[in-house]
Amino acid sequence: MLRGNVGQNRIFNNNNIKVNRQPLPPPEEWSQGDPEILNNLTVNSITDENSKIRKLDEINKLYKISIEKAEYKKIKNGVSTLLKNFNKKDGEGCIKLEKMLGSKTKGSKRFRKIFENKREKKTTNLKPTRTREKLFSFTHHPETEKRLYACWNTSFLNNEVRTFLYRIANNQAKLNIHIAKFDVNRGDFCKSCETGGTLVRENYKHFFFECPATLSLLINAKKIFRENLKYDPAVILINNIENNATRFERIIAGIMCYVLYHGRNRPVTKIMYMNSEFKKIICASADTSNYFKMNVSRYIDLNVDPFK
Repeated sequence: MLRGNVGQNRIFNNNNIKVNRQPLPPPEEWSQGDPEILNNLTVNSITDENSKIRKLDEINKLYKISIEKAEYKKIKNGVSTLLKNFNKKDGEGCIKLEKMLGSKTKGSKRFRKIFENKREKKTTNLKPTRTREKLFSFTHHPETEKRLYACWNTSFLNNEVRTFLYRIANNQAKLNIHIAKFDVNRGDFCKSCETGGTLVRENYKHFFFECPATLSLLINAKKIFRENLKYDPAVILINNIENNATRFERIIAGIMCYVLYHGRNRPVTKIMYMNSEFKKIICASADTSNYFKMNVSRYIDLNVDPFK
């Protein structure tokens, strides 16, 4: 049988079965058989177990009707258009990829498939991973790395967060050590450590793993979680085989990194900005996705500020 309800499509007066862009009308005055039988003919009625259209003589004999050759040709053409979108395998039909991706407009399934393929190719480019391996001393695991690259494509996050996750996945999120090369007014030292009287160059390893201010903020943020949840930067930066974080944990860790990254150089309003930005992203994403909303209600207490 055909997959789903495809086989239940009626032959006549059906917008899914058209000839010359019009639904196939029944024979005039129903002269080719019992009107009740003709009216109830479906795709399953005229196809065999291999989803092939039966011959005219076989259909007429099976249902005791007398469909003419001209009418049979119309039926065959209309039903063939419907059936050609399905590929039989193990007795079930599968929609052909060409049909699913037929549209050429931006945002269509075809466009998204091409986009996914490009993202997959990006995953196989290990240059960003090798850089992180040197910084964090871990052994790369392809499957874990693939989940990192998938994280930035999370549809319910806003574009700013997704852009940041893409950049951090490809080592393109610039910290002060990089920005100072192009901005003479920006020093390459960590602002938080510099305020405390220590001069440390701000790179990935320092900011996300060694900076006392970052570590303190992350420890304080633990109070907003109702259960033991992984949310530290290692969840999306250390992509070895031991990283078994869930999708939700990766998303939360990405949001944490985004907030810490964009609030790091702010002076007085740093904590206020980070708390406001974190809650704004969480609430907006929860309004868009039921999956995210369900996990947020389970794990996160939004009545408590994560940073102080």
